[in-house]
Formats: sequence, C-alpha cells, structure tokens
Amino acid sequence: MFASKLSWIVVLGLLAAACTKDPGPPPEESSSRTTGNAGLTGNTPMAAPTDVQPGDRLDLGGISVEVPEGWVVERPSSNMRRAQFRLPGEGGESAEMIVFFFGAGQGGSVQMNIDRWIGQYEQPGGRSSADAATIDSFSANGMKITTVEIEGTLVAPTNMNNPAAGNQNVPNQAFIGGIVESPAGKFFFKTAGPQAVVDQWSPSVKDFLKSVQSN
Repeated sequence: MFASKLSWIVVLGLLAAACTKDPGPPPEESSSRTTGNAGLTGNTPMAAPTDVQPGDRLDLGGISVEVPEGWVVERPSSNMRRAQFRLPGEGGESAEMIVFFFGAGQGGSVQMNIDRWIGQYEQPGGRSSADAATIDSFSANGMKITTVEIEGTLVAPTNMNNPAAGNQNVPNQAFIGGIVESPAGKFFFKTAGPQAVVDQWSPSVKDFLKSVQSN
C-alpha cells in the first residue's frame, strides 16, 4: 500500500515538472489601414493580403505591424508563418523576412532562441559566434523586444525534419532576429539572406519591429 502511494507521488512529481518545463524552441520551421488576419490563433493559416501598401498596418492576429516601403509581401509558405516578405537587393539577390507565431506560451524562451540562432552561423578563424553577435532589447508600445544580429557562414540544418540531410554551408550571410513579447505570446521575426542585402534593409527591419502594436 505504501509502495503504491509512493509511486503515485513520484508520477505526480514528474508531471508537475513537465508542465513547468520550458516548451523548447519552435520547429523550423499616421492614419493607416489595417488589413490581414484578425482573430488568428496558434498555427491558423494566414491568407495573403492582396492590397497591402507601404504604410498600411498588417494584422497578424495579436499584434499589427506597419509595412515598410520597398518590401514585397508574399504568401506564407507554412501555417507557422504569420507574414512573409521578400527584401530585394542588387543583382537579383534578396533576403527574406518571416514572422512566426506558435501560440501563447509556445516557442521557447528568448535566450534559447537567441542561442539557437547564433549557433546557426560560423565565423572565420574559429571565432565564437556568441562573441560576434550583437544583442539588444528595447520597448515598443508597451512590449519588450529583444534583437540579435549575426553574420558569417550559414551552417543551419538543410532540413530540420531530416538530420541526415546535413547542414548548409553558405558564406557571406547575415541574420537579424527579433522576439516580441506581446500579451498574446511571443512573435518571432527572422530576417536572413546575403549579407549585403540584409545590411541594406537593416534600418527598415528595425523600424518594422518598432512599429508593433498590440491588438
């Protein structure tokens, strides 16, 4: 009898620990109008707005953002993406800006995501990417935003769902990540591509993050 009660106590303790454990990183995957996706939650698919203009506010379900001049709005390629943009550069090159939302309490801690993003880039001469990264935080419209900037050789997995596919090895890449801690949950902003293109659009990306408003 005593052993049975003790077993239940152990089981309940393990369940409580699991419930409090960080959910872990997500899978990899002026007067202005508001358009887009009011009422979206979790991994609800986002329909691509067809009439978004620079200066419009795009509703991402939980927050809205102001669409910058020169960005090309694309249809998100997965349900985890709340918004997807192409940032054109010279010579046909382009970078990609994606906004992810996985639901309230999901997506892992801020530090866990920053460490993972930094770990996807390598530096020449074996320098630590953690030392090369620039991390900052600020508030916008009552929400804390943490950013990380890193450049180098992209060595992220080729396919997150297939480890056997190996890692990428793409030099001269850059990344700007932003995590917005909104009342609805964390939104993850990822800009990645050729270093020259990301550098070109860096001020616009930061203005985009500062434009966030809670719905």
